Order: sequence, then C-alpha cells, then structure tokens
Amino acid sequence: MARWTFSLDSEAAGKPQWRQALIRPVNRGGTLKISFSIDAPTSPLAQGISSDQRTLGMGLRKLLFYSLNDSRVKLIDADAS
Repeated sequence: MARWTFSLDSEAAGKPQWRQALIRPVNRGGTLKISFSIDAPTSPLAQGISSDQRTLGMGLRKLLFYSLNDSRVKLIDADAS
C-alpha cells in the first residue's frame, strides 16, 4: 500500500505532483483496486480561489500503469473522456 498526503498550504499546492507506487503483480484477468480517500474536501470558494461552491477533493488528470517487465505503457487520460 502507498500513502501520500497533499496540502493546499504546501509549496507544491496547485502544481502537478507525481507519485509512484510499486504494486504487487495481478494475475491476468485479475482485478487491481485503487481507492482515494479525501480527509477534508473543500470548495474553491472557501479557499478564495473562485466563486465555485462545489466541495471538491482532488483533480486527477492521468494515471499511468506499466509493468516493470514491459516497456509498453497503458495511459488512462481523464481529459479524453
């Protein structure tokens, strides 16, 4: 399991951030479960960013999955949907 903490108060707030996790192999046809837990979602309005009142937790642009034994990369791009 990998765990990262992000904060709007950090220097990197509002900038792209990259993280890596080594995931144990999944058998062909198996299922890999990924979950995200948001401790304290907030709105852009509450943060003084905009007038958007929606409670948001994170913005995800891309997930990259690849095998350490395979140079081919599978890209899932949130912008493509």
